[in-house]
Amino acid sequence: MGGELLSLLQSGSYGDVKETLEILLEECCIDDLPARQEVDAWRAVLAGRGGRFSGLAEQCSRFWAETEEWT
Repeated sequence: MGGELLSLLQSGSYGDVKETLEILLEECCIDDLPARQEVDAWRAVLAGRGGRFSGLAEQCSRFWAETEEWT
């Protein structure tokens, strides 16, 4: 996981993190999907931040559930 991305997930604003996840999880093509381990690590960081970030952590969980349906 890139240091800049990890730093953003750990301390970035909700809006910046949400926008970044949308790009990484929703706008990538199948050939550019992030590794499951990466997404799991992102989920753990976001869950640890709590509050509104918990919803973004859930988005990471849903990503793989949905991805497994069409891959």
